[in-house]
Amino acid sequence: MKLFNKIIAVTFAICLAFSITACTPKGSAENFYYFNTVIHVETHGTVISATTKAELNALFFELENEFDSKVNGSITARFNQMDKFGEIELTKDAQTVLSVAKECYAFSNGKFNPCIYPLTKLWGFAPFSYTPNYTVPTAQDIANAKAQCDFNALNLENNILKKTETHLTLDLGGIVKGYATDKALQILTASGHTKGYVSIGSSSIALLSYPTLGVTHPTKSGTIITCNTTNAINLCVSTSGDYEKFYVDGNGTKYCHIIDPDSGYPAQTGVRSATILGINGVYGDALTTAICLMEHDGTINSQLTQFLNKIIQEYPQSSFYVIYEKGNIKQLITNKIQNQDFTLHDTEFALLKI
Repeated sequence: MKLFNKIIAVTFAICLAFSITACTPKGSAENFYYFNTVIHVETHGTVISATTKAELNALFFELENEFDSKVNGSITARFNQMDKFGEIELTKDAQTVLSVAKECYAFSNGKFNPCIYPLTKLWGFAPFSYTPNYTVPTAQDIANAKAQCDFNALNLENNILKKTETHLTLDLGGIVKGYATDKALQILTASGHTKGYVSIGSSSIALLSYPTLGVTHPTKSGTIITCNTTNAINLCVSTSGDYEKFYVDGNGTKYCHIIDPDSGYPAQTGVRSATILGINGVYGDALTTAICLMEHDGTINSQLTQFLNKIIQEYPQSSFYVIYEKGNIKQLITNKIQNQDFTLHDTEFALLKI
């Protein structure tokens, strides 16, 4: 199989999932590299001070060292290495992230599962383990890996994390970037910045304020949607998609990095990308992953649309843009108003309003 993994330069760090123009005069831009990706922080009209830059760097450093499973002593590394019935006392950050993970697991009926690392690794998408000579796992290998992904074997009580199955592993990379974005936004606003944004790997963005946001087309160059964010202040944006990291086998079958914990296979739902605005980054990252794993048949009563309605009920202030393409169906699924809240640039896609 051939691996497609888009490697981007620092100057284009925010262009994969979203389009945002260059900084305005008298602003400033800073780049960091944590969580195995580029973090771009940009302010408009005000300059990031040395103190604020140091605070941001300390934040990203601390969160990476607390949650990266490759870092000895991190929460995830300790959890993955400890035996059955072991326990860890959690920091405030870890308690928050794990509580959100637990909520989102339940809310998505298990589609968001931070314990699927055995499947992620089996399919060749574990960090730093990509291989150009990858082969599709056998059904037995997949079944064996699935047996090690039971999130319910993780026990969280107050600030204590316990493990009830020895082979259970934890990977919080799916929501830590969103959490870091939320925290970075707090630092910038506390420092008096009101315009600009934070982008972590282009999948998690926080807008202090910005007039428009473009969602990248999953199959063509340029954007497919431009969102009107003129009146949005401190807006968090999260996206997931099947078009950034994937393999294609000799038969042309694509296997993306988003793994379905129920089937054990990469997502084949037809959801090309899912973008949520207006929910905290830590929640948004989890929910966009779950959206990519929901089935859809083009109708208003599919598993996907039912889940989107559930999100609206739980987070009425949120908006979403889901790009769906499978067979002869091409749709933009959203709860917003065309030509008021957004502009759809690709006329091949029909609008499905929720």
